[in-house]
Amino acid sequence: MDGRLDEDFWTKQAAWSEPFVQVIPYERAVTASPTRVKLMYDNKYIYVGIYCKDAFPDKMNRFIGNRDDNSIGDLVSVAFDTYHDYRAAPEFNINLGGNKTDLIVTDKLGVNLSWNAVWEGRTHINRADSSWTAEIRIPFNQLRYNRVSETGIWGLHVRRIIRRNNEVQNWSLIPLKNNGHVFSFGEMHGMTDLPKSGEIEILPYIMGKYTAEPEIPGSPYQKGRLWGGNAGLDAKAAFSDYTLDLTVNPDFGQVALDPSVMNLTAYETFYDENRPFFQEGKHILDFPVGTDIMFYSRRIGAVPSLSPDNIDNVDNFAETSKNVPIIGALKLTGTNRRGVTLGIVESVTARSSVNVTRNGLEKSEVTEPLTNYSVARVQKNWKGNTLLGGMLTSVNRALNDPRFEDYLVRNAYTAGIDFSQFFANRLYYVEMKGMFSSLNGSMNAVTLLQKNAVHYYQRTSSRDYLNVDESRTSLNGTGGYLKAGRKGNAKWSFSETFSWLSPGFDMNDIGYLKQADKLSTESVVEFRQTSSWEKFRSNTLTFTQLNLWNYGGRSYGNSFVLGWKTMLLNRYEANLVQTCGLNQADSRRLRGGPDIRFGEWYNMEAAFNTDKARRVMFMMQYSGNYNLYGDFGYTTLAPSLTLRLGNHVYLTGKFNYSQNRDNMQYVSTVALLSQSEPVYIVGRMNQKTYGMTMKLQVNVSPDISLQWYGAPFTSTAKFSDFKKAVNPESPIRDNRFYAYSSNEINFSDGKYAVRNESENFDFTNPDFNFNEFRSNFVARWEYNPGSTLYFVWQHSMSNQAAYFLSGWDRNLDRMFDLPATNVFMIKLNYWINL
Repeated sequence: MDGRLDEDFWTKQAAWSEPFVQVIPYERAVTASPTRVKLMYDNKYIYVGIYCKDAFPDKMNRFIGNRDDNSIGDLVSVAFDTYHDYRAAPEFNINLGGNKTDLIVTDKLGVNLSWNAVWEGRTHINRADSSWTAEIRIPFNQLRYNRVSETGIWGLHVRRIIRRNNEVQNWSLIPLKNNGHVFSFGEMHGMTDLPKSGEIEILPYIMGKYTAEPEIPGSPYQKGRLWGGNAGLDAKAAFSDYTLDLTVNPDFGQVALDPSVMNLTAYETFYDENRPFFQEGKHILDFPVGTDIMFYSRRIGAVPSLSPDNIDNVDNFAETSKNVPIIGALKLTGTNRRGVTLGIVESVTARSSVNVTRNGLEKSEVTEPLTNYSVARVQKNWKGNTLLGGMLTSVNRALNDPRFEDYLVRNAYTAGIDFSQFFANRLYYVEMKGMFSSLNGSMNAVTLLQKNAVHYYQRTSSRDYLNVDESRTSLNGTGGYLKAGRKGNAKWSFSETFSWLSPGFDMNDIGYLKQADKLSTESVVEFRQTSSWEKFRSNTLTFTQLNLWNYGGRSYGNSFVLGWKTMLLNRYEANLVQTCGLNQADSRRLRGGPDIRFGEWYNMEAAFNTDKARRVMFMMQYSGNYNLYGDFGYTTLAPSLTLRLGNHVYLTGKFNYSQNRDNMQYVSTVALLSQSEPVYIVGRMNQKTYGMTMKLQVNVSPDISLQWYGAPFTSTAKFSDFKKAVNPESPIRDNRFYAYSSNEINFSDGKYAVRNESENFDFTNPDFNFNEFRSNFVARWEYNPGSTLYFVWQHSMSNQAAYFLSGWDRNLDRMFDLPATNVFMIKLNYWINL
């Protein structure tokens, strides 16, 4: 395996393919840099040899890049639709620098880079021949397929990318206007006499950790330093057509950090999943409905649901809460010869507790119950044109503590069914999804559920069809959509979607749902120009019209969206999206209070970048969201610069600046004995947020890499002009709020006091100043195929204060004086193939 392709194995056996077909920049054009491929297999491996002629050998891009980064360097890839069901395919990439990427690509061009296989690949440059070659050896035990097949046909896609001009070549052409990515693969025949799919793989690990954190005087827990260690294992085994993945006491200390976010809305922040165990096979377990999903794996092993009360770090102390430990998890995935795809996840998280000392007396307080998570997904595929499937999820908690009974539901179940039918060679389609949820618990837990931001049953706009029922012990609901349209190999495409989420629908114990009580229709028309025209390489124009209603029949949002995405002949790219909104009412801003009516608004999003293949790439992103009456205005600017130094160093820097001027930012809800309805306070907020993301990547070799990530983040806001909601749904703007005069409101000792004839209450100063710096350094060495040594250094410092401090320079000075937490970790795993 040296990448040369000069052994008899390559020179005297089988035959080379015909030259590849160019797709980009000019579909079906003859290329000056032809490519050929040769494939063979024996009872253990598939061998792929690729010959790449280059008309400009001095301009070949040999940048190494990081493992699983296939965006850099001249590259070749091979993908196999092993079940020939047109749904998903494992893909193996190797660039000229020798960097390997393995991924799963779906028919809709979804990519899962967290799938990892153990395989070999090498490249070699032959300057005398103005060419380079790639030699790839893929073990059969890293693939999943039907050993016994009536046809012996796999889908096959082989690709080459030349970075300097972004040229893409295919062994079998996938047109730019295709009817599905995997559906359009070529075919590989003769896959009949195959070895047994998969064996047993074990990946044990050991880990040592040292934590240096700020010391809390008098605390018996935060003493400034902490030593720790851990051990566990991952295992993989093949059972007929399916693969079983198992993890015991996993540790994910080497995964990427979440970005810093300042969220002032009622909605939960969504974070991407970075843990490899939950990412692998993700395409099988996907069940999306718009931006909502039935299985959000970050629920498993999240932060504890409860925390100790009244901890002041003066007389009362508590241990630092960590993510809930995952005792174990298993996953079964695969497709059988009848086209049935199955995905099952079973996970158990531990009963968690922390030690607490109050006034010198120590005890243990439970923060999370023992919990079982189950997910099951099945789909049946008929020749890629008909898909029928279903999904079931369940969460069951051992609630043997009164605090848990009052705050958490005992069990949560969801069920879903989906159906897709394609017509006319997949040019037209119909899709359907339907879901049902049922949550069960104590009366107090279900009451809290009705009052959270997903539902807000207590809001005044829902009282004619919803009300909080404090006697309920369950909450049920439905959701889904119906969609029909035209796409695929056509310049014009369109779709029409009707979707619904009933008020009681909830899947947030294991899924992600932003808001229930919603009906919507969406119409989309799109035009695609994929051939060169004038100075444009490609253009896409999209028009979208969206309408929203709640289950009371009230319209609360109408919008029109016009989008334009283009690439110029010099490979500069631009993306513009203009949204105009009408009749908007926000049912979440007052945190369960009445809806707030807004007038017309518009949003502009724009992005521009230079040629991504160059050593220097500049990008600018802009977003602006404004109300025509000045009720709110939000602006974000994000310039970034990427530098590729030599063939080993990659630098990225991105600056983010946003300003949020909001005249109706929620401040507080105050209950008064003198009136039945609470008082909802809003104020004029002037918020400025600054952030910078810096990444440095050094690849010593394809198997040794150093990565550093650093992100200082500041968000600071000043509030003024406080007012209370009077009739915020009124069509007359002046009737919506009552502004407190200077005689009615005073500020003293960190609080605002409202005093008038009918009101006497206080609320806390909402000004804030948030500073955070997080960095992560990871050294990675794959010392044997599949076996890796990691060294990790995580550094963080964070503080939120109830005051306003203007200017990022002053905040940076303060930020780097904050107490810091440093975590150092060494982790070693070893791949064993039985």
